[in-house]
Amino acid sequence: MVIKEIYDFDSFEFEQSLDIYKSSFPSNGTRPVERVVVMLKNDKNYHLYTSVINNSVVGISLMYIQTFKNWFT
Repeated sequence: MVIKEIYDFDSFEFEQSLDIYKSSFPSNGTRPVERVVVMLKNDKNYHLYTSVINNSVVGISLMYIQTFKNWFT
């Protein structure tokens, strides 16, 4: 298994990731997939990681990684 971050939004792995997102969570508990795509493309704090086995995406992790400024200076 390989874990990697997706940067290519035109890739087959990205499409597989979106399919997993759409099929794994109820629509009333998630953001619309179109909004997720916009967030990934336009907000550097959003990241999509995939688990890949034999060239197939078998798991995803959609993360928001907050960058903090030094609050003490």
